Amino acid sequence: METGIAFAFGIGFIALIASLVRASRLIRDAQYRIERVTAAKETQVERIRKLAKATLALRREIRQAERRHTLAEEDCKSLEEKLRAEMAVDRRVYVLDDRRTPSDRTWLALIINNDLTAFANPHAPAEVIASWRAGRRFVVWALDEKKAREKILLRFSDRGGYSIRVLRERPGKSAD
Repeated sequence: METGIAFAFGIGFIALIASLVRASRLIRDAQYRIERVTAAKETQVERIRKLAKATLALRREIRQAERRHTLAEEDCKSLEEKLRAEMAVDRRVYVLDDRRTPSDRTWLALIINNDLTAFANPHAPAEVIASWRAGRRFVVWALDEKKAREKILLRFSDRGGYSIRVLRERPGKSAD
């Protein structure tokens, strides 16, 4: 019986060693899997960090681009307003004729027409009619005021409903 017990202890001991070896392998496999998963996790964390930095940089660039875009839109609006103001009918100055001599002086004339029936085009747009009612400014080159009036009345006669509201010499040089 003692041999039977010794034999049973021997088999138990061998089974214990076999299970310890198997457990050791399972532990090594688990450690290897944990190391692989940890390495993959660290790689993913690094990728996420790089992407987060890139995203942050792109977000900053987008904000800067939006600011530049907003400033450009404001500048465009400002320029459009200035252009509208410059192109306003009441700011225009027309040249009556371009013939002049070195001795001519520069005259500024405000010519109006309140007689709308005398217009060459009775279907003229409302802003054209309004500009003639308010008066259009012309540059005239002539030796004196009398000659300037003659040039103006030659082109815009009293019979056509036109009248000279203001005629004054432009200060400064005689011929521009």
